[in-house]
Amino acid sequence: MRLVEAETATHLWAQQFNGGGAELFAFLDGIVEAVVGFVEPEIRKAEIERARRKHPGNLDAYDYYLRALPLFRGTSAAGRAEAIRLLEESVRLDPGFATGLAYAAWAYERQETFGPGATPAERARALELAESALVVGSGDPLVGAIAGLVLMAFGGQWQRCLVMMSEAMTANPNNATVLSLTAFCNMMFGDLDFGRDLYLRAFEASPGALDNYELLVGVGLADLFKHEYQEAANWSLRSIAANGDWLAAYWTLAAAYAHLDRIEEAQAAVAAILKRAPHLRVSSMIRNGNRFPEPFRGQRHDVLIEGLRKAGLPE
Repeated sequence: MRLVEAETATHLWAQQFNGGGAELFAFLDGIVEAVVGFVEPEIRKAEIERARRKHPGNLDAYDYYLRALPLFRGTSAAGRAEAIRLLEESVRLDPGFATGLAYAAWAYERQETFGPGATPAERARALELAESALVVGSGDPLVGAIAGLVLMAFGGQWQRCLVMMSEAMTANPNNATVLSLTAFCNMMFGDLDFGRDLYLRAFEASPGALDNYELLVGVGLADLFKHEYQEAANWSLRSIAANGDWLAAYWTLAAAYAHLDRIEEAQAAVAAILKRAPHLRVSSMIRNGNRFPEPFRGQRHDVLIEGLRKAGLPE
């Protein structure tokens, strides 16, 4: 099976499917999943480039959202602030744009994960945006998954979050972001092995997705929690190869190396963290972990904390 661009005859994608007549429907489903996984990220990239070329005076709500996406994926303070600004402008222009509302809420959540911590006002705003997204985007699996994450992170609603993730994945099992968020929540406070498998499924379903480095380190973090430290290091290095600025890959790598008693390499990973995020401390990682319920926090996230301490991340 091949996918070819008609105008230029450029070969875009190919995959071989094997099986007998009895597997016809599974064969057809496999084709749909593979083509969707390839095409969706390419369309998104083209949309982002179109929005970048547009004059600022001509931007609409969707354009502001598209311009925010590459910044949203970064970890710099300036990038996070600009992503929030663009997404807030998007929802100001169109308060009924459910995806924009959800991503705006998620952008504030990333202040907690990668920044110095969200302020009380930012937390309240994120929860407001998430609930609004659920109202106007009722039935949208992507909106449901993102809102579920925010409601867990800032509202402590982790049981509701797991239900929302399950419903989102059932409604759209081929969306890499839905799979990734469902994987993350299961990895942190649900079925660890299921979460790890979902990360791999998301990566295989959409190998060209903008956020594949998150999927790769997600597998690595799951392996860290399973005390499979060499595998955790290997997946972290693959994530860094895809995006050399992704903090989660460095902190997973640092912890994995520390648990392997490869202290010099662990210290080098910590130095890479502090170069990109000078504010990051063990205390901020503990703050992030406190969002997750016990006993999962002690069984899983504390493995990361112990590794980072041993690697030399300042308290």
